[in-house]
Amino acid sequence: MILRTITVSGWRCYAAAVTLGPFADGINVIHAPNGVGKSTLFEALQRGLLDSHRVQGESVRLLQPWGRELAPSVAVEFEHEGDEYRVEKRFLNGASSELLRRENGAFNRLSEGREADNRVREMLLGDAAGRGLTKPAQWGIAQVLWVPQGDLAFDELSGGLTKTISEMLGAQISGLEGGALEQRVEQEYLKYFTAAGKLRGGRDAPAHVALAGQLSDLERQRLDLTGRLEAFDEASRQVEDCRVRLAQYDARCEELVRQIAECRKEAARHAELVKVRGQRQLEASEAQREFESCASSIDRLAKLRGEARDGERERQRLESEVAALERDDEHHTRQQSRAHAELLTQRARRDDVERRFNEAEAARRFHELTRGQQQLSRLSEQSGQLQKQIVEAERRLSELLAPDDGQLRAIQAAQRAYADAHTRLDAVLLRIELIPAVDGWLEVLAGEETGGRDVRAGVPITINGSPELAIDWQGVGQIRASGPHHSAAELRSTRDAAAARLEQLCRPFACDDIAELERRHTEGSALRGHIGELNARREVLLDGRDDRKFASELAAVSASREKLLREHSGWGNSPPDADELLAAAKQTKDAFQREIDRLELRQEEVVRTATAAKERLAAAKATLSATKRHGDDVRAQIDVLVADGRDDAARERRRSELSLAWLGAKEAVEAVGRKLDAFAQQPDDDLARLESQLEATRTQQCDLAARQHQAQGRLDAIQRESPYSALGHVEEQIAVLSARIESERQRGEAIKLLRDTIHDVRQEVFARVARPIEVAATRMLERIAGGRLGRVCLDNGLAPRGVVPRISETDVSVETLSGGEQEQIYFATRLSLAERVAERERQLVVLDDVLTATDAGRLMRIQAILEEAADRLQVLILTCHPERYAGLGGCVTWDLEAAIEASRATVG
Repeated sequence: MILRTITVSGWRCYAAAVTLGPFADGINVIHAPNGVGKSTLFEALQRGLLDSHRVQGESVRLLQPWGRELAPSVAVEFEHEGDEYRVEKRFLNGASSELLRRENGAFNRLSEGREADNRVREMLLGDAAGRGLTKPAQWGIAQVLWVPQGDLAFDELSGGLTKTISEMLGAQISGLEGGALEQRVEQEYLKYFTAAGKLRGGRDAPAHVALAGQLSDLERQRLDLTGRLEAFDEASRQVEDCRVRLAQYDARCEELVRQIAECRKEAARHAELVKVRGQRQLEASEAQREFESCASSIDRLAKLRGEARDGERERQRLESEVAALERDDEHHTRQQSRAHAELLTQRARRDDVERRFNEAEAARRFHELTRGQQQLSRLSEQSGQLQKQIVEAERRLSELLAPDDGQLRAIQAAQRAYADAHTRLDAVLLRIELIPAVDGWLEVLAGEETGGRDVRAGVPITINGSPELAIDWQGVGQIRASGPHHSAAELRSTRDAAAARLEQLCRPFACDDIAELERRHTEGSALRGHIGELNARREVLLDGRDDRKFASELAAVSASREKLLREHSGWGNSPPDADELLAAAKQTKDAFQREIDRLELRQEEVVRTATAAKERLAAAKATLSATKRHGDDVRAQIDVLVADGRDDAARERRRSELSLAWLGAKEAVEAVGRKLDAFAQQPDDDLARLESQLEATRTQQCDLAARQHQAQGRLDAIQRESPYSALGHVEEQIAVLSARIESERQRGEAIKLLRDTIHDVRQEVFARVARPIEVAATRMLERIAGGRLGRVCLDNGLAPRGVVPRISETDVSVETLSGGEQEQIYFATRLSLAERVAERERQLVVLDDVLTATDAGRLMRIQAILEEAADRLQVLILTCHPERYAGLGGCVTWDLEAAIEASRATVG
């Protein structure tokens, strides 16, 4: 992963948005005074790539600018495995996360929310934090690549990162588990324990776990048997208690039976009086009914005679009204028939009107298709011309052999590396220029090119060498020169390697002239821009359609036009006037529709009037029919009431007789009621209460007898179970099982001890994995500080444990070294690990204000190492001392303070 740009807003000192980038593939130096926000920028990079957007807590709220309620936001553009991504993350208020990927020249959304967080974190092989912000141990490969402010030291790498580096070194630790013995021990161990070291359960549980279950069952049986013995004692007590209480219930029942017999005698006498009163009440009710029936018949007869006279007058009036309404209905029916016939005649002309309108519409469509066919044909011709120009430009581009941007930058970097190496080599070589006065011969004993050679008078010769020069000049003597002891061989190797790298990069283009390659690159860029412009013009011309869709559209338009020509053969030679046809058809259709509307309105009015007349006639007939039926009902009721043959005077006499009989019956009922009132309370209530008490007592007696029977049954059942002998047998089984369980448990512990011992041996083997890292870190440390410190030693977590000086056989702890040496050891170890991690793809290394205790001489050597590492790593250095890195070759510097001011000016 390499960084392209970063944008931060609402983050500590960055209240407004600040963008930095795009960063170079090699070395980038970001400098600013203290307090401007270099480390804050690095912190935003960490949180944007590694933390969940939903993280909460005080540590997250501290990211907000002082005195502002802003949501910390960060956007990072980066490259990973050949693709360009952009992650946008917002914390606290409106927390969100979105991952975009560049596709077809633009960033498109790829994932969001938790999925976006996880996807970016997996690119760095990082782990999610349980709560709060991630710690360096959860950063994945960034634990090695990124160095927080002044914190080069690290304790140990996470297990996942150690495994990743081990696989890159070709030493997979899983392969060390081979061997029949270890596999057998592992198999036996997994019978007892899980991979996490917990005792197995469920179906795969070891034997002593299953036996423990059996032991639990036996202990439950023992507990049950003990409970059965306690239940035996409880049942014996319940049987005796029930016997005593049953005797008490027998005495209570005898007393209630005696009281019930006495109460029944009083209830019988009371019941007889109630019966007599009921008979008298029936006689009084019958007398009242006959009186009220007679009086009601007399009153109803008078009322019905009045209704009969009123009904006859209403019937005569309604018959006259119905006759008039029938004449009106016949008139409206004739008008409705005439209006319907006129409307049908007008509607018969609709087909002719529609035919003329459709013909006019077809003419309009014919003209549109003709214009569309001509326009599409012109576009097709223009598109073909543009396609030919694109093919020609692409042919010229393929023949040009021009490098792209990345290849040109690599060639330029290789040329700078070669020139720098050549300059350094020249700087360490001794140089002697000789101008002979006479001809002669000399031999170079020590120098770049040894051996004898002739010399000519007045012809200068130059001899180079390092660290000394020795010349034997015949007739003159020996000449010797010496200088500082520099490793010219190493510089010469570096120069040759740079030359080989430059030749390798230039070989695909059959040219090693940088100016020519830059010219080709410029011409290639122009051709690519021209091709893009032609493609854009063609795309605009086709309006987003591809060639197949465009051809299909042209064919469809042509086919539709030919179809209309087949239907109207005369239009080919003499195209119709669509506007004239459409205007005439519309005029005819409008006139037709107006007439239809007029006739329909007239028909609706006639139908509405006729319907209202029919409704009035139907209502009048219904009223007349109801009046006749009511008159017939009234006469029938009068006939029923006078069917007894009496006249009105006889009916009045009968009503007086029935009134006197009703009064006598009511007096008899009151006499019986006075006798019943003599009873203080209802005997039936007392009888019911006593019988209820007797029934409840007998129910309780039965329940108690049932409980006594149940208790006796439990007592007998427990006696048959022989719980005392069963308890002794169970206790014997518990003793046997306990011994077996202890034996199995000890076997499992022994297997675990054996496995742990093998694991310790494997840890010793793991130490060999760190050897390649130690070698690389030692070589780098020697380049920085010389060979005095000796070999770097790493622990099992691949962290520096110390060094082994050449004059000592034991290692020296890192903590005992000087501050500068400590940070140089950690720097060499981190960079060695970073180079292993970057073997698959270029990675980003971030150094935040590190190497503060390193002197100027060693810092220059570290810069040379960083320049070499820039071929494989992207290096981002944050510092408040930009002058310390002024000697870095090929680096890009970023003035953070100026970038912030530029952002403020843009916002303003």
